Amino acid sequence: SWKRNMWEVSQSLHKMIQQNDQDGVSHSSTMSSGSMVYEAAISAILADDCKNASKNPLLNRNWMDSVWVFYRGLQSRFNDLVYTMHNNARRNVANGTQISQSLGFGSSASKTEIAKYPVEGAGFKKEEEEQLNCTAEMSRIEEGAFISRLASNRSAQMHSDWERGINSFLTSGNNIESYLKNTIDTLIQVASQSGQVKMSQEEFEPMLRFMLHLILFFDSYCDGNDSRTTKFYSTSIAPSRNNLILAYLQQLMEQKPLWGFTGLYASLLPDDSLIDSCTDFWSTCVSDEKNRRIVLKNARDYFDEGMDVAILRNVVRSSFQSVDEFHDPLNVASWLGRATTNERFDEELEGMISHDDVRKMHSIRWLSFYPEHYADALICANMLTRNLLLELPRSIGEAIDDQFDDWTNNPKLYTAKVLQARFLPTNIAQVVMGSTSDDDHQDDRDYVSMCMVEHEALLKFLDAHNAYE
Repeated sequence: SWKRNMWEVSQSLHKMIQQNDQDGVSHSSTMSSGSMVYEAAISAILADDCKNASKNPLLNRNWMDSVWVFYRGLQSRFNDLVYTMHNNARRNVANGTQISQSLGFGSSASKTEIAKYPVEGAGFKKEEEEQLNCTAEMSRIEEGAFISRLASNRSAQMHSDWERGINSFLTSGNNIESYLKNTIDTLIQVASQSGQVKMSQEEFEPMLRFMLHLILFFDSYCDGNDSRTTKFYSTSIAPSRNNLILAYLQQLMEQKPLWGFTGLYASLLPDDSLIDSCTDFWSTCVSDEKNRRIVLKNARDYFDEGMDVAILRNVVRSSFQSVDEFHDPLNVASWLGRATTNERFDEELEGMISHDDVRKMHSIRWLSFYPEHYADALICANMLTRNLLLELPRSIGEAIDDQFDDWTNNPKLYTAKVLQARFLPTNIAQVVMGSTSDDDHQDDRDYVSMCMVEHEALLKFLDAHNAYE
């Protein structure tokens, strides 16, 4: 077979390499000797010749390559055993069929069906046994002994955190505990930018992702399993779990294509941390409608009931309390949208609407995606409209140079009108009125009714001013 041929090539080439070593010939001194090392390595790998592969100068100077060669050999040995056992069973069936046919048992149909299956591909017993004999040494090598011997090989030392991590899991015991604790502490320091530890983004992100998912595995594994692992997890790993999740969430939030995963990982946090992290992320990063719908849907899918509303209330109210006049990179003016057919459009006043007010109005749109949020949208709209009206000058009714300030050209009043016309669902009043039921607490029903009265009063005032104009 081709595998047997590759085995013979590997044996021959490595003997030549060994002879060159004894004669003092450098592997890189000539083109032929240099290519021979590569050809010997490829032949040994294809033949699953672990013994010679581990001695190859190209493979034994790197710790990861040496480990890969060993475990590939183990896997191939196992595959060969399974394949041979399977074919032995097929050959036994074939032998049994031939005996029954010679005795005259069984119908012709069953003879044909039984005889056809075991014969095909099962006629290489000698070659299969030769292959098993060649890899028999793999069944006698102890995994622990190989790893220990590799650790003493000066030419194949571990150079990266990944290699040290793999080694700790292969050797098990206290090495795993020490590696996990040290690595988690390092990742948290890098994420918080505290301490003297430095790590490149190319190293930090994959290591953080690996460690987080490993911890999540421990989180589920330790429930009801051996006491030693559970004790180590609860004392050394569990206290850092949430900090590691927050660090990974930060990585997801910084990459827009990965925003769809933020809800899943945020759901692993305690409620307080979940609300704080999502409030900060949604209010500062998520501005367009498409992405808002994505993160909000994920929150409704993964969070406990009512958590999405709690976050949205924080997002909208925090936007009202903050002041930010410098949103030009986000093209805030585009958030105003187009004027509706029922509102009076004034191009000059449109340009006078502050970016800060646009941002506040735009935040209310968070509450317009699901009807069950409309009541909160109405309450927040009342709050913002009230604040806008309170900024109007108080000189109305007092003559100033024989003129009255009727707020006709006031941008704050115009902004309040834009808010009601463009940023709220057209059916918000009907939905909110129909959302209350007898099952709701009386105080809640009274509060919603009071907000509805305020909303209608504000609308009548704005409509009256439009009629005056």
